[in-house]
Amino acid sequence: LISSVSYTAPVPDWSSDSICTAVASTTLYTAEVMADANGRNIEGNKVKTDTFSYEVGGKRLQHIVYDESSKAVSNTVYEYAGNTSAELVLTSIKEYRGGRNLAGFENVSYDVEKGLTTFDKCDVEGNLISKSVYTSDSMGRDVLAEVFDASGTLIERTETAYNDLGSKKSEKNTNIADGTVTEHRFEYDDDGRILKEIVSKDGVIALVMSYENDVNGNWIRKEVYESLNGRTEKADLVLSEVVYRLIVPYG
Repeated sequence: LISSVSYTAPVPDWSSDSICTAVASTTLYTAEVMADANGRNIEGNKVKTDTFSYEVGGKRLQHIVYDESSKAVSNTVYEYAGNTSAELVLTSIKEYRGGRNLAGFENVSYDVEKGLTTFDKCDVEGNLISKSVYTSDSMGRDVLAEVFDASGTLIERTETAYNDLGSKKSEKNTNIADGTVTEHRFEYDDDGRILKEIVSKDGVIALVMSYENDVNGNWIRKEVYESLNGRTEKADLVLSEVVYRLIVPYG
């Protein structure tokens, strides 16, 4: 592996986070779902908030999770080497809980020739928990992710495919230990705006997510439905979660 400071990822994080325009921050509000007087599931109170912040070049800086009382429960900080936005290279990710108490961290290294990015996840004392190795295509997009435990045994594998517009077409995750396969399939309109995401487990549809987008093609509202019998018809779906996303651009 070569020094991480000599590597520049071509795909900005805001793009990987399904954002079509450069932004300063995004905030996701997750609402609970409750039954109304007629027994139908409807949107209720906010139960969780996620905030993401980005530097001007699109690289992720921070992710904070708040509970229903707006108390911060986790804070993930992304650290970089380099002086200018174009030079910044991710070197480590630190996760804090209960204020500024370090819960663990990930060290990042790169192999440019092989298109590999490796994340070594460690506990607070520096003991290796797992190693994630991402393989990128010629455009810098992740096409394969493999997770190994501390002993080097492969425990998880994720394969990602993209459509002609460069958006995710499918994502297939395999749990090596029990053979469970979870697959995400994404549907878009003619302008590349996401409309639907279907999640299957071992070939049976489990979740269906529908999206609403703003004029820039960024999704701003997501409804999550559970499938009662592996079908996607409206009568077979039960609303389980609603997520709103507030996008704040630079300038």
